[in-house]
Amino acid sequence: MKLVASLLFSIFAGSVASAQTAAPCANYAKYGALRVYHATMGTVQGSDGAQADARHLNSHGDEHSYVVTISDNNEDGEGWEADYGVRVRGFNQQCQVVFVKELSKR
Repeated sequence: MKLVASLLFSIFAGSVASAQTAAPCANYAKYGALRVYHATMGTVQGSDGAQADARHLNSHGDEHSYVVTISDNNEDGEGWEADYGVRVRGFNQQCQVVFVKELSKR
């Protein structure tokens, strides 16, 4: 039983580590896009809370490019999405958002 538990833990830890190396600084990209979204949209009456999903496009050196899709709704049940282009610089295991631009709303 201990062998099975340790095997499952090592598989989980490996998948988390590979996800972090595949998409470095993804959470910073999400938060950067959410900051810009909330600054432009303000408070949405009746929102369940904006949800963000980051898609890693590419990396050049220590800079990583993402498209972040933010989904939100209002009290009338109307929903929408907004896409943001985000560039993040990662160095010494730290990340910094350097660019955020709204790409589209739908």
